[in-house]
Amino acid sequence: MARVGGASGSPTVAAGLAVLGASGLVYLAVAARATGPAAFGDLTTLWTVVYTVGIGCFLPFEQELGRALARRAVLGEGGRPVVLRAALAAGLLVLLLALAAVACAPASAGPLFSGDHGYLAVVLAASATMAAGHLTRGVFTGTAGTARGAGISGHAWYSGQLGAEGAVRTAACLALALLGCTAPMPYAWILALAPAVAVALTVPGVRPALRPGPPAPWRELSANLGWLIAGSVCAQAVANVPVLAVAVLSGPADRESAGRFLAAVVLARVPVFAFQAVQAVLVPAWTRALTLGDRTLFRRELLRGLGAIAVLGVACAGVGGLAGPGLLRLTFGPRYGVGTLDLVALSLVGGCHMACLMFQAGIVALGLHRFNAAGWAAGLAAFGAGCLVPLPVVPRVESAMALSAAVIATLLGLRLRRAVTSAPRPATARPARPARPERVSACSQPVLPRQGPVLARSWERDARSPQESGARRQGRDGLSQG
Repeated sequence: MARVGGASGSPTVAAGLAVLGASGLVYLAVAARATGPAAFGDLTTLWTVVYTVGIGCFLPFEQELGRALARRAVLGEGGRPVVLRAALAAGLLVLLLALAAVACAPASAGPLFSGDHGYLAVVLAASATMAAGHLTRGVFTGTAGTARGAGISGHAWYSGQLGAEGAVRTAACLALALLGCTAPMPYAWILALAPAVAVALTVPGVRPALRPGPPAPWRELSANLGWLIAGSVCAQAVANVPVLAVAVLSGPADRESAGRFLAAVVLARVPVFAFQAVQAVLVPAWTRALTLGDRTLFRRELLRGLGAIAVLGVACAGVGGLAGPGLLRLTFGPRYGVGTLDLVALSLVGGCHMACLMFQAGIVALGLHRFNAAGWAAGLAAFGAGCLVPLPVVPRVESAMALSAAVIATLLGLRLRRAVTSAPRPATARPARPARPERVSACSQPVLPRQGPVLARSWERDARSPQESGARRQGRDGLSQG
């Protein structure tokens, strides 16, 4: 049986996520400077839709595939059947999204992308490439905890894919800027190109998971996949819809507000990229721990993650208050300015959002997918209610974000606490019962109640040694046969 480890792959994954996170910042900063706030407003909408759909729909496949492969690795079973099942399900979902986009194109392209249908094509292409990326990363995390030998570990492949995507994204946007490109569409297609190249470079890392194994029924992967997708889509909506809310509440004539707000959100959420290094390995590690009934490891990793989130959130809020506006103008240009209090508020909301993601990882590892979906849906509803408060646009959206994060963290945190206390403990051997004495002396015999000779004879029969009782039975049998 494989040894269960903690989140030991986090430093390795963190290296790739650092490259990916930095590339996102470079991409948005270069595109913002090259296209201007108005055109960047369309790119912000594209960014929001791509990552809401791509991550929301296909991150659950990564999590469920990683969980299923981690369980099979603990049991010594090959993972090829469950990988094929996941690939088929993800392909069907991509096809469904394509049909929905074609049907809704006439009505959605105008309000979202100023009538340019090319952005919808980018959304579809990016969804397909992100689906492939999440599937392969699910394989990497699911097989990383039990990898042996001198080969490349699953965490290294995971980190390599993230790093490759970030490197391609950075190189492509810088090349466009050096060529003097100011049109937004070439920058838009980078969102689909970068994950495709990264998957092509790291697909050999899937091979260890393709060992033959027992057939994979749909319920092994999809029993909770619908609830997990619903929760993931709501989670991505909670993270990304604020940008759309600013654009809608500000009106179509002021699309620059959405661009400036996205710039502030991106800068405030830089720590979330670092936290994803922990989240990427939590579900498989916690699944292995729960499969073996190791509640101590589960609690230790949870408390360690929450402590890191608290320190990181407070530090980022301090940096945002002291140097946030200057960093924002330095990164995105002088036309992208917001207030200091806005950056502090966004930093604190980002810390609370990281806690929500930590709780979500624990809820998913425990198999509470339905409650996870309900918690994020409640947070999305709280955001909608917060947007009804009669305040200026940006403070209104920020207060709605804070209310949403507080609702989600409370619901998921309390449910996770209750679930951890009732998780199964490791099986322990029962203490052996003391052997009965073969002979009982007269002085050690208990005082019997006065219930007649039957109880006395019964006690004497029980007190005999097995050898003595067997000899007496053998003698009776011989007399009866004689």
